[in-house]
Amino acid sequence: MHNPAMSLLLSTGLVFALAKPAHADIYQGSGQVVSGPGAGQVVSLTVDFDGQNLRTLAGPPLEGAQKRVEARGASLDITVFRGNQVIRYHLVRTR
Repeated sequence: MHNPAMSLLLSTGLVFALAKPAHADIYQGSGQVVSGPGAGQVVSLTVDFDGQNLRTLAGPPLEGAQKRVEARGASLDITVFRGNQVIRYHLVRTR
């Protein structure tokens, strides 16, 4: 039996699935606290990046902070602004 609502749901889900990136890349590297608490310290970071969204895999969480992300080929330059602290990261794609 054909259910029009189910067909719409499945076709909408398929369109949504096709609109999402096929995979996200893993980037890893280090950054330096350039101002604020911990100035001068080096911080390691690993993230999952799909071209739009960042997800922290290891290191300080990026969620809740303002970020500027610049993709440059196989690398990412990320500047994180959290209160009066600024951290600049340079990460390279590992897969």
